[in-house]
Amino acid sequence: MTLTGSDYLLRLSALAVSFVGWSAIVVTLRRALGAELSALHVYFVRFFIEGGLGVAAFGLFPGALSFTGLTEITIWRLSSAAAGLMFSVYLIFLFRRRRRVTIGPTGLSTPIAFAISVLATVALWLNATAWAFPPGAAAYLLALTWLLVVGGWVFVQNLELFLGVTPARERS
Repeated sequence: MTLTGSDYLLRLSALAVSFVGWSAIVVTLRRALGAELSALHVYFVRFFIEGGLGVAAFGLFPGALSFTGLTEITIWRLSSAAAGLMFSVYLIFLFRRRRRVTIGPTGLSTPIAFAISVLATVALWLNATAWAFPPGAAAYLLALTWLLVVGGWVFVQNLELFLGVTPARERS
C-alpha cells in the first residue's frame, strides 16, 4: 500500500538524521578547539540529538506499519498515539532539564517554542483519537515537521554559544 505522505516522511527522516550529524560536528569542533561543554551545552546537544532521532524514527514508523495490512486511518492513529506519547514525555523531561541548567529568565523564544511544541503534540493526540478531525497524514506530518524545525531554530539561535563567539550585541 502506498501511504499518503510516505515520501515526505522519508525526506523528513533523512533531514532529521542530517541535522543530528551536523549538530555532532559542531560539538566536535568545539571540543577540538579545546572548549569545555557546560551543562547548558550538554542540554542543547541532548535536545538536538534526541529530538532529531525522535523525528527520524517517527518519520519511518507509518511506513513500517504500512506493511502490516492495517488501514491508512489506523496507521495514522497508531503513529500519532506513539509519537504523541513519546513527545509528551519528552517535552516534560526537556522542560525539567532546561530549568535545571538555566539560571534566570530564558528569553521569550523558549516559552514560545515550548508552547508551539505542546500544540504540535496535542495535534498528534487529536489525530490519534479522531476527536476534533478525522485521522490523517496532515496533522502527523505538520507536528513532526515542527518538532524538527524547533530543533533547527534553537540550534541557529545558540550557534554562537557553541562556537564560543561573543554575540555582536554584547561586543558593542
